[in-house]
Amino acid sequence: MLWRAYLTNLRHPFRLAKVAGKGVPAIGRLRTGRKEKQFRNLGEKERTRFNATISAHRVFGAVTYDLAEVRRVKTAVAGATVNDVMLTIVGGALYKYLEAKGETPERSLVRSLGAGPCMDNMGIIHPVTSYNGMIAVSFQACREMMPDPQFYEECLAESFGDLCAAVPVAGKKKTKRKTK
Repeated sequence: MLWRAYLTNLRHPFRLAKVAGKGVPAIGRLRTGRKEKQFRNLGEKERTRFNATISAHRVFGAVTYDLAEVRRVKTAVAGATVNDVMLTIVGGALYKYLEAKGETPERSLVRSLGAGPCMDNMGIIHPVTSYNGMIAVSFQACREMMPDPQFYEECLAESFGDLCAAVPVAGKKKTKRKTK
């Protein structure tokens, strides 16, 4: 595969130059941002069972949701996106999972988004995909860090259920109870 990439770059040298040219301005913006102190240090990060050296063994799972229901939840908060809803689902599920293990962090977790394989200090990843009116949160985790993936799937489903329950159904007005 590397050999093919090498040959392609030899045959199309301007394509590689174009890609490199797009990266140069980003490096400049990073340098400027660092000089102008536009970045802040997040301080000491909270550590969980997923911040350790991983093994070679993985577990996988996924939970699928109705995209229309995810969008309904999204519209309940001004400016929210489907990505915000999915991040909230994952955050709630992680909290439920760690709480069940007696490992609830004292401070908020620092999130890191991206795709790729599990690696040391990132023992769980959550790709999100959608197709044909459905959206799925899948996960890949180190088996030693998550020996019970079915329970984590339950946490993901429960987290979404909690979120849906917290959002009023469109068309229904909240009524105040009269107290005597």
